[in-house]
Amino acid sequence: MKLIRTALAAALLAGTGFAAPALAQQASAPRNYELGPVVEIRTVKVEPGQLNNYMALLNGVWRKQQEERKKAGEVLDYGIYQPMAGNDGDGNLQLVVVYKNAAAMDTSLDILDKRLNALAGGPEAQARGIVERNKLRTFVGTTLLRELRFTQPPQ
Repeated sequence: MKLIRTALAAALLAGTGFAAPALAQQASAPRNYELGPVVEIRTVKVEPGQLNNYMALLNGVWRKQQEERKKAGEVLDYGIYQPMAGNDGDGNLQLVVVYKNAAAMDTSLDILDKRLNALAGGPEAQARGIVERNKLRTFVGTTLLRELRFTQPPQ
C-alpha cells in the first residue's frame, strides 16, 4: 500500500512539473487562435510503372468515398500529391484529406461500413480490392496535422 501511495505521489509531482510551464505560458499572453481543420496525409510508395494503374483505382472507390464524405460535411477537401523531392524511402505519392475537425474523422464504423458496402460491394469484393491495391503500392505512413487559425488581426 505504501508503494502505491509513493508511486501516486511521484506521478502527481511529475504531472505538476509538466503543467507549470503550460500554465505560465497561458498567463503570459491571451490565446489568439482557434482550432481549425485536421489534415491527414497518407504517404504511399507506388511500384515502378504502376502510377497510371494506381491512379485509376483511386479514381474509383477512394474518390467516391471522399465525395460522399464531402457531401456529408465531414471532409472539406481532398487531393493527391506527388512529392517533387525526397528520399526513395519517403514514398512517391501522398493522399491528402482535409477534415472539418478531429471529430469528423471519428465517423462510426457502422456508417463507414454502410458507405463502403454501397461503394465497393460486400466484404469479398472489398478483399479483392485490397489485394489489387497492394500489388500496386505500399503504405509508408500517415501524418495528421491540425491547423491553428488566428482569431485576431496581425499586430
